[in-house]
Amino acid sequence: MFNNLLEEKYGRCLSNRLTYIFLELPKLQKTADELDGDVLEGMYFCLKNMSNLRSRPEALKHNIFDKIFEVSEFLEMKEEIRDKILENMTTERDLKNQFDYARKEGLALGLEEGRAEGRVEGRAEGRAEGGEEGVKETVGKMVAAGVPVEVVAKALEMSVEEIQEMLS
Repeated sequence: MFNNLLEEKYGRCLSNRLTYIFLELPKLQKTADELDGDVLEGMYFCLKNMSNLRSRPEALKHNIFDKIFEVSEFLEMKEEIRDKILENMTTERDLKNQFDYARKEGLALGLEEGRAEGRVEGRAEGRAEGGEEGVKETVGKMVAAGVPVEVVAKALEMSVEEIQEMLS
């Protein structure tokens, strides 16, 4: 029997998107042998007979029933075995989460170190490629324009001694 949700006062349908299906399990009379492979019939059969099933009927071999029977088999195990399985699953999940977190943090740290190293090496390579002459020329122009040697050294990420050496 199918029913829609109705407004109580006027009896109008509130929503045609919600449908309620009422099953009267005692009226479901099919046996496992009578099931024809219809998934919905198989679900009804499971609802009614799960507590009495000792093995999985051939008609319920569809993969949609796999989880139902896995849970059923798990619940049939001795409590000590179930507890051990759950403990192992928890440990496995914890280890996976720790590994994932460590990997994520390691990648972030490696990326940051790589960037820092690239900046340092890039400056050194830039000075080498630009040549000492270009740097000396720039330093001379800056000092001649009145920029203090300390500011020039900081801007070029060099020591004050290196700047003074270039000026001499």
